Amino acid sequence: MADRALSGELSVKSLSVSYFGYGDVVRGVSFTLSEGEVMCLLGGEGSGKTTLMRGLCGLEKVSGCIEIGGVSLDSESPKRRNITYTFGEDSLIARKSAEYNILYPLLLRGEDKEYCRKRLERVIRLFGVGDLLGEKVKNLYPVHLAYILLARAFIRESNLYLIDSLPQSLTFEERRKVFSALVAAAKASGGRVIYATQRPYEAYASFDKIGVMSDGAMLQCDSMSALHARPLHSLVASIADFPDIKYVAAKVFKSGGSWYADYCGSRVAVPKLIDSVYDGSYAVLGVRAGDVKSGGEIKGKVCKVFSDGTSRICTIDTGSGKIPYCASDASVGDTLKVGIESVGEVYDTQSGYIISAPI
Repeated sequence: MADRALSGELSVKSLSVSYFGYGDVVRGVSFTLSEGEVMCLLGGEGSGKTTLMRGLCGLEKVSGCIEIGGVSLDSESPKRRNITYTFGEDSLIARKSAEYNILYPLLLRGEDKEYCRKRLERVIRLFGVGDLLGEKVKNLYPVHLAYILLARAFIRESNLYLIDSLPQSLTFEERRKVFSALVAAAKASGGRVIYATQRPYEAYASFDKIGVMSDGAMLQCDSMSALHARPLHSLVASIADFPDIKYVAAKVFKSGGSWYADYCGSRVAVPKLIDSVYDGSYAVLGVRAGDVKSGGEIKGKVCKVFSDGTSRICTIDTGSGKIPYCASDASVGDTLKVGIESVGEVYDTQSGYIISAPI
């Protein structure tokens, strides 16, 4: 019998996942996902992305809370959770047709031909794979394989669609089109989708949320614009590969009711810190390219230049860390003198989490 998806918001609270008896590999993850929303789970190899997804679909032991529309899935078996988990191109059966591969999840569950036909028609409309159905998978280009994988994921009506990577050899433009199709399909079907990747540039697609993972923890889950506006952990900007934000260590102190940092002998204004215990100790400054001005007392050499056609950001090695700087005419190897009047975020050196109040 065909599954029916639950309606309402997916709510994950304080979820920890143990992996093959090694204890909690993923710890205290919380996030929400509404119907039609797509989240990109971003993190390096070993950050906990796959373990988290295995825990969500019931393949690993978990503690915490998983609910959809107020209905708990915690004690349900993997089958009764009705969560689709789609792996990469290696999970496709190369000698079989695209149609067979798309329908495979329904064939395994013994669905009748009429239901299979209706669901196939739906994914053809969503992903435009009609012309590929008769082709053997082994003869298809990587971009075609990506659409076949998405069609197979959406062939079932599921509570949550988990997609663990797409073919690596896609071009940038192909990847953009595939992600656009994924987001459009989620909106059209009301499906909740989590896509996992370790490639930062993929997170810049039109995803509703980015969940940044590191060492088994979700450091922050928000829109890309919100992550950039206020990273809550010092690793967020580096994992998301923001070229205009760098982190440096500096001693912070309180003077006359205001907070400052001493960086390379220069006094830098910082926001109010959450606790006076940090007075006189080292912290991590989040330095943005817009914070750095020309003509100051901080001297350094340009070690990298980033340009996306609209902006040009240099990375300056000061000897006490690297800072970003907007410069239209600087080149690698140039020595510059700059200044930093103020920064917007300060982080704890041990935990990495933000310790400054919002400006």
